[in-house]
Amino acid sequence: MSFNSHPQAPDLLARLGRRYVRVLQALVLFCRRFAVPVIIAALTLAGGAAYYAATHFAITTDTSQILSRDLPFQRLQERLEQAFPQLKDTAVVVIQGDTGDLAGNAASRLTDWLLTRRSDIESVYDPGGGEFFRKNALLYLDVPSQAQPLMSQVAQDPSLPRLLSVLKQGLQAQGTQGPHLGGLASIFDQLGRTLDGQRAGRFYAVPWDELISGTDGAEDARLRFIIVKPRPRFDRLQPAAAALAAIREGIAALKLDAAHGVEARITGSAALDNDQLGTVSRDAGLSTVLSLSLVLILLIVGLRSGWQVLFTLIALFIGLSWTAAFALYVVGPLNLISIAFAVLFIGLGVDFGIQFCMRYQEECRDQRTSAEALRRTVLGIGGSLTLAAAAAALSFYSFVPTHYAGIVDLGIISGTSMLLALFTSVTVLPALLALRPKMVQRRVSLPLSRHVHFAHPRVIVTGFVALLAASLPLILHTRFDFNPLHLQNRNSEAVRTLEFLLRHGRSSPYEIEALEPDLARADDAARRLDGLKVVASAITLSSFVPDHQDEKLDIIQQLNLLMPPFTVAPSAASAPPPRIAEALDQFRDALGRFLREHPQDALAEPARRLFGAVTVYLSQFATNPEALTTLQSRIMDGLRDQLSTLSLALQARRVTLQDLPPSLRDRYLAPNGQARLEILPAQNLTDNVKMRDFVEAVQARVPEVAGAPVMLVEGGRTVVQAFIEASLISVALITLLLTLVLRNLVDVLMVLTPLASAAALAVAAMTYFDVSFSLANIIVLPLIIGLGVAFGIYLVMRWRSGAEVGRLMRTSTPAAVLFSALTTMSSFGSLAVAGDPGISALGKTLSLGLAAVLLSILVLLPALLMLRRPRQLVLENVES
Repeated sequence: MSFNSHPQAPDLLARLGRRYVRVLQALVLFCRRFAVPVIIAALTLAGGAAYYAATHFAITTDTSQILSRDLPFQRLQERLEQAFPQLKDTAVVVIQGDTGDLAGNAASRLTDWLLTRRSDIESVYDPGGGEFFRKNALLYLDVPSQAQPLMSQVAQDPSLPRLLSVLKQGLQAQGTQGPHLGGLASIFDQLGRTLDGQRAGRFYAVPWDELISGTDGAEDARLRFIIVKPRPRFDRLQPAAAALAAIREGIAALKLDAAHGVEARITGSAALDNDQLGTVSRDAGLSTVLSLSLVLILLIVGLRSGWQVLFTLIALFIGLSWTAAFALYVVGPLNLISIAFAVLFIGLGVDFGIQFCMRYQEECRDQRTSAEALRRTVLGIGGSLTLAAAAAALSFYSFVPTHYAGIVDLGIISGTSMLLALFTSVTVLPALLALRPKMVQRRVSLPLSRHVHFAHPRVIVTGFVALLAASLPLILHTRFDFNPLHLQNRNSEAVRTLEFLLRHGRSSPYEIEALEPDLARADDAARRLDGLKVVASAITLSSFVPDHQDEKLDIIQQLNLLMPPFTVAPSAASAPPPRIAEALDQFRDALGRFLREHPQDALAEPARRLFGAVTVYLSQFATNPEALTTLQSRIMDGLRDQLSTLSLALQARRVTLQDLPPSLRDRYLAPNGQARLEILPAQNLTDNVKMRDFVEAVQARVPEVAGAPVMLVEGGRTVVQAFIEASLISVALITLLLTLVLRNLVDVLMVLTPLASAAALAVAAMTYFDVSFSLANIIVLPLIIGLGVAFGIYLVMRWRSGAEVGRLMRTSTPAAVLFSALTTMSSFGSLAVAGDPGISALGKTLSLGLAAVLLSILVLLPALLMLRRPRQLVLENVES
């Protein structure tokens, strides 16, 4: 078959087609004649390519790199990263304590420990930690503590007996007209929880920081964060792995676990990328092996020749190694999308081998010599293979003009791989086939019912029209999920921790950022965001200068008169167990007297619960020294920490911008004076609608912003636009190519109509099976176009060569299409079992798409071809 098989083809195209096929024949026969040198050369090049790929393999999970850096929000993000490089690629250690004291102590100890691991860690930042915030803690409180009188009374003897003595005095004063000890109800509740917790074998400590600050029970008060910037090791597949291992080593060494009232978890971009790199690297190997296994099985069933299966796989491996080397040399580090090129090549590249081998078998069945069979194979299918490869390559290359850089990489790699697969099919494969010229050839045809296709074509077309009409509601409900968090393993520690933070707007890592020329303009932008319901807070460096300092300093001065700093400096005194047991017994008696004398007092119910807790505790542990010492530690350690902090905080002085610590200033004010504005959401941004509302509301008042939410929302729009552009470009280029080659508009529509059907059915199937479009699988429709047009070309070109539909469906061509589609589907299906949700979604979507292609090509297309010929002629041909 040649390009000029249709009588309407012009002379110029006819001459070019004949010349091209003659060149192709000469190339195939040359490779057959010099088979051994050709094979040796191909294997040598493949070995070199494989070595290059193995030594230069690299993956990046930076989602900012999958979009063009020329986009406005990308340029702003780049300027932010240049001004504040310490904010990029960080790990966040989230420490949640049973009390704020425990969380703060754990954060301080882990920070100090990590600072000793400079070989793996570049910097460590403890927000709210350090001497500055301890010294000025009272300036950052909204109200003075109601527990401070209690603190002054236990400062010189911070033991449990002394505390219980002070509480007894408070009980005695409760029924009088004099001054009362504030906060007794909350203190009683916390003491009861501590007693019950130890008795039940649970760790619990009195949260004195919450009692003193008035944030009793607030979850945010028990959270602390450490921001760690790893020192990346780019010679490893997971550059941040050493730093993350160091963090986990520190957590284990310092016993930051539930048994000690603390939970430490790791998230942040570095941790998320590290987890995804590990998952993707494992999945890539598993998917490739599974893909090859399934392809091997189907090749054996389809080709029914062990040698041809082997030769097809050898040609496939050679092409794959060349493609891998090309990808790493031209594109560089692969991204989370372009890493799928291997499976795509296996699925698509094997198509050419199957088509070539099955046509070769058909020609050999007529007892022709090997050379003649190869010549006729090229004559019959060379043009179709070339046109299919060109169409598939165009469908991939259609991504190149878009702003979706990640898909651009995949388009360049996979588009070129189609040409490499064609080249190996007409060079390496004929050379390999020449090694076994006398193989037994078995007849392979497509087991389809001729009556369905040949007697009722209008019924089939009408059925497809009805099916497409029924699919329309599903198509209209197709959705696009732009959030890459949904493409990661939801069970990983980093993802679960990130989702936990997203539920807390005040600590959400999904903040919007703006870069202003100076602090004054950053403050002005922050004020413009006042009143927005979707904004929890807008933070600049000025936000860390305490407000109402005059009023607070007056209160601090008054506290200094009542309890000078030296009087609240805690001692290391601790009471012996017998004294603790005695104090508990006396305190229980005091509670009993209070309840008898004041049964209706507001404090009666908390006192009654505490009376019961002390009674049960003493019955179990009154003679257990270790339990009594532990109880004292759990009640008093936090109070000692607060006394130490208060002693330092009573020395507070007025705070200005210049007094803020450098580690804080550097995160909001760049050396050149540029200021960073940080905007935190008031809602849970795991909901894409809420994220879009947050971004749009902020942009309405501060147009030039960046940050993760902006990149996700604006990036999602860019991806959808790229998808539309790529689809239109792909359809336009393929239509132009088909028009130039086929020179018949109706025949072009014969190829394209099943593609439209397949695309519509694939989208409907995605909605039905609850598979949404995402950053990973939005490439599917352009790929369906490339795949479908290749299969359609094989059938239409064979039909144009003179084979009526009935005879055509009994040739090797539809059988080759079927097995080629099944191998491609199995290859793509191997992605569906991947642990990475993004790759899995890509595999599921590609499988659904290819199933739709197969249905349209092997059922709808033959029916359409039937309607192009007189019914009587077709029936005569079928009967013959």
